[in-house]
Formats: sequence, structure tokens, C-alpha cells
Amino acid sequence: MAVQPGTACRWPGCVEITKDPSGYCEQHKGQARRQYNNALDARRGSSRQRGYDWTWEKFRRWFLQQPGNQYCYRCKQQGRMVLAKVVHHIAPVKERPDLRLVPSNCQALCFQCHEAVHGWGRGI
Repeated sequence: MAVQPGTACRWPGCVEITKDPSGYCEQHKGQARRQYNNALDARRGSSRQRGYDWTWEKFRRWFLQQPGNQYCYRCKQQGRMVLAKVVHHIAPVKERPDLRLVPSNCQALCFQCHEAVHGWGRGI
């Protein structure tokens, strides 16, 4: 079976060959991710501007310490026990800012499930 050749790094001026799906070599992958995140923040506002302030951090810590919220909700449904790291809003804050700190509008999720729910993690 033939081995697939790599491609040139997508970073301007870089001549490294990579097989990474992002198209960036190891040296430029982090830079490309930061550049992408900065552009995203410029479009949608920083996390603080979107309502994830000190009050949210306090609520998040409290929520993840409540009985039943230590483990990922979605993983538990599949019979796995994975620690929850993220508090997911069922009704998005953008649509319902009044429910931002309401426990019944939140789910404890692991990072991978939160990425899957939002369809993130497919890019760089």
C-alpha cells in the first residue's frame, strides 16, 4: 500500500511538510490557532463581553460541586463516568441571557461532549 505524501504547511513562507489534517506544521499550528481565536473573539466579543464574568465563574464552580453534577451528563447516559469540566447552557445565553445563572438551564459536561454539542473542534 502506498503511503500518502505530506503537504506543505499552510503558513505563509513555511516550507515544512506536514501530514497534520489542519495543514499546519508543529511550529505554526499553535500560531494559527491563536490567530483564529483572536479573529473569532473580534467577531463575537470576548468571553467577558458575552457574560462569562466573575459571577459566572463563581456560579460555575458552585454548579460543578453540586450532587449529580460532578460527572458529564451525556457520558453518564452512555454508561461512562467522566468528570465534568464545563457547564453547558441548554438555552444559549445569546438567546436567553436571563437564564444565564439558572441551574435548571445548565448541564455538566466533559470538554469533548461540550465540543460535540456545539460542533466545535473540527477546525485547526
